[in-house]
Amino acid sequence: MSGLVINIFLSVLLFGGISIILFFVLKKLLSPNKIGQLRTAIKSSNYKLAIKIAKDILAKEPRNLEAHFYLAECYYNEGKYELALIEYKAADKVGGHSTHINEYDLRLKLGELYLRFDNIEEALKEYLLLQQKYSNDCVLNFKTGELFERKNMRDQALNYYQKALSINSVYAPALIASGILLYELKRYGEATKVLEQAAKAEPGNYKIHFYLGMIKKAENNSKGAIKHFDISVRDKDYKVRSLMEKG
Repeated sequence: MSGLVINIFLSVLLFGGISIILFFVLKKLLSPNKIGQLRTAIKSSNYKLAIKIAKDILAKEPRNLEAHFYLAECYYNEGKYELALIEYKAADKVGGHSTHINEYDLRLKLGELYLRFDNIEEALKEYLLLQQKYSNDCVLNFKTGELFERKNMRDQALNYYQKALSINSVYAPALIASGILLYELKRYGEATKVLEQAAKAEPGNYKIHFYLGMIKKAENNSKGAIKHFDISVRDKDYKVRSLMEKG
């Protein structure tokens, strides 16, 4: 008799287990793919719908990485940067990654938003974390250099600019930034060489000519300085300064 009871109990347990599994499988197959809907809404720039879908998902799954990340993307695209930062941080706290989301994209957005709110320290932390995995990324090295320069840590800044250029020797932003920094450090020969490379990479960038003019002026080469100021005066941002230096 006891054997029969055990068999009945095991049968009920097995049937119950199969029923639960079948329920979740059918629910997965028959219910709409919320994350898929969320991605589609974002691709079509329907951010209001996407926000609603993301919030619906998070109401049931508070630690859903993609829902937090895509909600942050929606807020970012709507210019709601404080809310975007909150959601990107929530996604980072959940951790991990998916086919559609990786650490690189997440930390770049975090870094950008920290900078938007003048939190240089936190932005730098994000870039340095990325440096551990993507040390050969030219743009990442350049951005890291910019942050060190904003902290007035010029040696570290120059190091990262030069590292960016070792990866891509014609990357104009790093050429310009390192050239200007070398000028400010009064390393005029090195600055001239770098800025001349930058002028070849971006011939229409008048800022480069302004600093080449400043170098020539510092070297007491008036003729050379005027030549560059005559070019940089065409830029509205450098027109007044160029005229003053030329005068």
